[in-house]
Amino acid sequence: AAPAVITTTSFFDDFDNLDYVTSSTLSNVTWDNASAITYTASSGGVAPKALWRMDGGAQDSSGNGYNGSLVGNTTCSAAGRFGNACAFDGTGDAISFPTISGLNLTSLTAAAWVKRVGLPVSTGRYSILHGAVTGGSDEVFRLQLNDAGRFRVDIEPNLSITCNTVLAENTWTHVAYTLSGTTATAYLNGSQCGTVQVPTALAGSSIAVQNFISARSNATEHNFNGSLDEVAIWAQALTPSQISAIASASVVLPSAGGPGTFQSTAVSTGAFSSLTANWTESTNGASTVSFSTNNGQTWCPIGKGQTLASSSCFGGTTLKYKADFTTTSNNLQSVTFTWQPVVTGPVLTVSPTSLNFNTTLGVN
Repeated sequence: AAPAVITTTSFFDDFDNLDYVTSSTLSNVTWDNASAITYTASSGGVAPKALWRMDGGAQDSSGNGYNGSLVGNTTCSAAGRFGNACAFDGTGDAISFPTISGLNLTSLTAAAWVKRVGLPVSTGRYSILHGAVTGGSDEVFRLQLNDAGRFRVDIEPNLSITCNTVLAENTWTHVAYTLSGTTATAYLNGSQCGTVQVPTALAGSSIAVQNFISARSNATEHNFNGSLDEVAIWAQALTPSQISAIASASVVLPSAGGPGTFQSTAVSTGAFSSLTANWTESTNGASTVSFSTNNGQTWCPIGKGQTLASSSCFGGTTLKYKADFTTTSNNLQSVTFTWQPVVTGPVLTVSPTSLNFNTTLGVN
């Protein structure tokens, strides 16, 4: 029998100015996710107060500890706008999150990537993000889709903004809301789509009750049907140019600052029996690399130049890796994985195959 042939694939990711990612596709391999790549000071980036990337769960990536809890049948392994997303079926699925303090309720921003399935029932809503000062009607904001599939924001006192555009089904759309003084503004895909004047601001400095993603006043009210990704709250009103930059995917939402993580999407490899990792980085680099064969459910560290054989981590047929930056000044230039594939049948020769990722990853 002829020897097994496995094609080597290379993918190139370019990070310009250390604060945004461009991506392309080569041989059906898409690499477009960067987790916690921080803004540089010159970019004017503002760290969010809370940031739920939905990469396998509802952990808060802002560094402020506002971790969410999954409710109902919510899962966070769906394909996202970046990496994974949380999926909701419209019936009892939500994420609750704790009180978010240290806010100025006259200057804030809330945003998310949304992908709807179907439409709410008549007069119903698909809730995206909700938070209130107290119970009842004191909503700081309520981001939602109405029964026509239009983005709507409800704010106190009894005000709302409804954008004219109907969001396309099964398509990622960026929605955002800012409150700057007395001016409330809604955005779709980085463009302003409505505004209203708010005569009386809510008192307080926190979102304390009814804090839900994909729900309103309780975990089973107005649940979203579809997927949500990169949900974030800022303690100030972002500028139109900042909203546009995030929506156009020319920047990746930042974490609190300092060290960060680059995380890839999964590449199909087939089962393998050994794995070797090598990487190059700057003189001051102190990266650590982990890999997963089950789409990020389990992460296994691997040392530079190390070969793992018959590892308990080889339970899947994909390769996904993440590089953690442990200093604020290191750059990772390339990562190469080489593995011995597992082949069944009458095969005479099996050659190792490798996947080389050439990147420039920086944290500043």
